[in-house]
Amino acid sequence: GTVEPHTLIRQHIDYMHWYDRAKMTLKDIHNTQYVSCMNLQLVHLPSTRLQRHFCVFAVSFPGQEAQTTIYSYILNGHLDLGKFPAPVKRIADKLLQASIQLHSKVNSTFLPTAIKFHYIFNLRDLSNIYQGILYSTSEITRTAPDVIQLWMHEASRVYRDKLIDQKDVETYDKLIIDVCKKNFEDVDESVFEPEVNIYTHFSLGIGDVKYAPISSYASLNSILVEALENYNENELYDEPCLVQGCYGACV
Repeated sequence: GTVEPHTLIRQHIDYMHWYDRAKMTLKDIHNTQYVSCMNLQLVHLPSTRLQRHFCVFAVSFPGQEAQTTIYSYILNGHLDLGKFPAPVKRIADKLLQASIQLHSKVNSTFLPTAIKFHYIFNLRDLSNIYQGILYSTSEITRTAPDVIQLWMHEASRVYRDKLIDQKDVETYDKLIIDVCKKNFEDVDESVFEPEVNIYTHFSLGIGDVKYAPISSYASLNSILVEALENYNENELYDEPCLVQGCYGACV
């Protein structure tokens, strides 16, 4: 915030009241607590008169060992509960290392600027990758290439979709392929560059809800067109007629 809000907050913490400038009366404010966060990279920091009221905790980004521990519990727990095949479980550790390496490379390559101010990647982005992987089932994800392509899809949705120009997109594509080649040496390189790599909950049809890859853009287009036609047809019959004197439904 700016100086004025900070001053009002400090005044309330010091005196437990504010002044109503319109009614010229004193307003006592009770039973309140303040919790705040601060970016130490900012040029203008809040005044020490305000900071002295807070107990300050510095929380740094988890190191590689901590990240591995956190996400290994999440991923291995999902694979065990879902009764995934052994080839999928064996690649879990490599998947964790690939995720951490990719996150580090993306963080150091795509830096925020005045135009690309949203190029900020943190632990939430890393968590979103695994959130998508948790949608997988042993019925669909049976082999190591299956889980690698699923991971690539989730990483692309988290990182690639944030990029705003073609040059950055091409740079990202090279980064993720390099990370895959380094961590999955025993997997055929054609797995890293599929023609189509998009996972949805309606890949097998609107009525069959399973998180699976689409077979082609043509099949995806067919499913979406069918869903759109069904939606338009249902909406057409359900929409009440607003024309005066018409009491039925528009057909």
